[in-house]
Amino acid sequence: MYQAKIKIYYNNELIFEGITYNGKIEVCLKENEVYKIETCFLNKIASTYLYVRKKSIYTFILEHTLYKTITISLVDLYYNLPIERGEIFLWQRQ
Repeated sequence: MYQAKIKIYYNNELIFEGITYNGKIEVCLKENEVYKIETCFLNKIASTYLYVRKKSIYTFILEHTLYKTITISLVDLYYNLPIERGEIFLWQRQ
């Protein structure tokens, strides 16, 4: 699974840099401060600002949908000929 890179800035100074785990990351932030949150996922960068009212451990949950086209060539085990028709299910849709 692809994970996002997270950078947190306070007064234009980098104070945290990390990678999500299962789309989540936990960070302790000080109260009454403004932070810039920057995320990078598949070379796409997004940023936002966060005002923290109360000192706490904040959990950021990042959900990314990744669709890629995959080409698979199947051949017959015994004759090594390409299989031209059929269906293959790699996983069930949710």
